[in-house]
Amino acid sequence: KVVDVWLALGAARLTLHLESLIDPARTLGRIKGRHGHDRSAGPCPFELGLAINVATDLSQLEPHIAHIDYAQFMGIDTIGRQGEPFDPKVLKKIEQLHAAHPETVIQVDGGVTNETAPQLLAAGASRLVVGHAITKAADPNESFSRFSALVETSAPEHEHRAGYTDAMLHPKSTSNADYGEGAHPKSTSNADYGEGALTDTEIEAIAQKANEIRQTIIEMLLAAGSG
Repeated sequence: KVVDVWLALGAARLTLHLESLIDPARTLGRIKGRHGHDRSAGPCPFELGLAINVATDLSQLEPHIAHIDYAQFMGIDTIGRQGEPFDPKVLKKIEQLHAAHPETVIQVDGGVTNETAPQLLAAGASRLVVGHAITKAADPNESFSRFSALVETSAPEHEHRAGYTDAMLHPKSTSNADYGEGAHPKSTSNADYGEGALTDTEIEAIAQKANEIRQTIIEMLLAAGSG
């Protein structure tokens, strides 16, 4: 419901939690059609990914691999709070997805520390979302530099690409029509998202609040850097 807001604010990546979607294919298709996300027409204005929890079976993600730009694994069992303990079971799942789809960009969010980052990269992850390991570090700048160095040294093996092999473009259980690929509607409205869609006034209010939150985060980061 707030996709319009995030993209209007300049979001470059949009991550949807698979477990929260009643019909993932339909939701992905609507977002693609509404916002011009069509890989066959050239570079897309943003990246679209699906996130799954540690307990979610990879078979639930498989039908959608060809229709997303990246897959995100949650590295913790309880999401929503920073500092949760890392769940090592995610390593096996990363290895399995990387082996089956080596061209798929794999992102990990949760439990990423200086200790777990090398394991995640070795398993096949190419992007790491880091929170408390930087923000709560004694020296955030130094911690950020260490994470950056880790990713850079892994670059030859994990090229941070969002390419797609021929085998990934035609999953058996879904069709491109379900995802709205190739669709570029000239005009759309909130009604396209169905019952419960936000009104323009609500979107404007959320956008204003998001701007305020963004400004607060920037000020916090600047304060942490100067400290």
